[in-house]
Amino acid sequence: MHHLMLDIETLDTTPSAVILSVAAIFFDPMTGELGESFTAQVSPQKPQLHRTISADTVAWWAQQSDAARKEAFSGTETLKKTLTQFSRFIQINTTDKVHVWGNGKEFDCSILEHAYSQLEMACPWGFLAHAGCAHLGHTGAHAWF
Repeated sequence: MHHLMLDIETLDTTPSAVILSVAAIFFDPMTGELGESFTAQVSPQKPQLHRTISADTVAWWAQQSDAARKEAFSGTETLKKTLTQFSRFIQINTTDKVHVWGNGKEFDCSILEHAYSQLEMACPWGFLAHAGCAHLGHTGAHAWF
């Protein structure tokens, strides 16, 4: 499989957002078959230099359930270690060029791409290798949801 659905949690909605978690799962957009998955929590206590936090996003988190907040803010790893593990996960689980999907191509993908760039790490997918979830309806993958 070379299609990968991303879901991240952050403290801002801009590409420079502080990242709280990274989750992903390989899938086949034509059949809905699911493959290997990845989940990692990033410590909000460990610095993410030059990454941003917005008051609106913090207020949004304050309105979420205790369980959701506990999960989102329970990470122990640095962002660099999380991205290293995520890159390795992708490398191990696909032999093709990976095509990533996110919650709008300007959110999950752009935030992770910015983080990889900021940390001077190679992004594990190409510049044009991503799309938003809305495009799945055009592939016949709407049954997957």
